[in-house]
Amino acid sequence: IRLARYGHAIRAGEGKKTFDNLAIKYCGRHGIDFSGDFVTVQYCEFAFIGGNLIDYSGNGNTGRMGNALEGWGSCSNSYVHHNHFKQIWDTCLTIQGDSGIMTNILWEYNVFESGGTELWNANQSEDSYTVNALIHNNYYLLVRSSFGRTGAPAAENGLKQNNCRTENVIFEDNLIIAGPGGGWSTEGRLSLGPKSEGKIFRNNTYIMSADGSIITRCRKNIAMRTGNCKTWIPFTEQYVQYLVNLGIHTGSEFYYYEDYDDINNMFP
Repeated sequence: IRLARYGHAIRAGEGKKTFDNLAIKYCGRHGIDFSGDFVTVQYCEFAFIGGNLIDYSGNGNTGRMGNALEGWGSCSNSYVHHNHFKQIWDTCLTIQGDSGIMTNILWEYNVFESGGTELWNANQSEDSYTVNALIHNNYYLLVRSSFGRTGAPAAENGLKQNNCRTENVIFEDNLIIAGPGGGWSTEGRLSLGPKSEGKIFRNNTYIMSADGSIITRCRKNIAMRTGNCKTWIPFTEQYVQYLVNLGIHTGSEFYYYEDYDDINNMFP
């Protein structure tokens, strides 16, 4: 599907739906934009999504958006598996609640190449939160290397989440390569408790830059269409051990590289 120079390639409303074996490329905003519960996305390919730089309408409509797969609303019971994402302007995969509880989320066996994933909730009240999400057995390859990395804040990270409540959100058995925020990033304040406020990271493998960070703290200005992620906890042996002692990143393995070309040449 090659269309939608400014709009989304596919805009899907409420109701159960399955997207199977589609190749979606070269659209100006989101690849698939859906809302509602019980959505399955499987065996699809997403590439060169979002970030259009040409104002086709003459109304200043250049691209800030560009998620390959975005869900809006409660987005409960979503299952995303065996997909390939490459060169995505913003986030490869994001679900964005606006109220209530998002639950039963499973993302597995995907390849997120050059971009990250995101759990996000617009309503940060105590009654609006994410519970029971499992993100496992995914490959995050060359995270932060997409064409959107200079303009889209979520493109910087493996798993990104804003300052909203979580319960039993598990990020495990994933491989993260070259991500400066390979563990997660956050907007606003994050208290590092025994389980990091409902987020559990375990048995992951990180191959990251020696001058990168394991957690980044992000600030976005939606009105100005700008964003940045700054180092918060550096990717050093001292700080990694600190997180492990807190019960975060248990059972994970950590490696670093000094020359990005060494990693880049592994994936020509």
